[in-house]
Amino acid sequence: MHDLERAIGEIAGRQENLITRDQVLSLGVGRGAIEHRVAIGRWQRLHRCIYLIGSAPPTLLALARAAALALGDGAVVSHRTAAVVWVCCHRPTKTSLTSLFRLGTSVGGTGFASIECDGSPRRR
Repeated sequence: MHDLERAIGEIAGRQENLITRDQVLSLGVGRGAIEHRVAIGRWQRLHRCIYLIGSAPPTLLALARAAALALGDGAVVSHRTAAVVWVCCHRPTKTSLTSLFRLGTSVGGTGFASIECDGSPRRR
């Protein structure tokens, strides 16, 4: 069991303490075990099939990543949401913010996510 928890922690640690249902199932954890962890408060369901490990409130960065994970491969966080996350998680300079917006405007043909006030992902 310790190896399983370690594997879950390694995946979640790279994703702002988030893990997807598919990632958990690929480790051999059953659906019942997932639901049990949610029921006892060890995990929080942020979106369908997206879980936050632990009981602490999600950070803004975790909410943004959860939205992108919920939208699937190729989804990105962009525009105002990306700018807010960047400012909250970094100490931006004028140069880094200018670069961020240039990068954001050059991305096309990909699923875009934004965080609405209720934290739910929206496909753009």
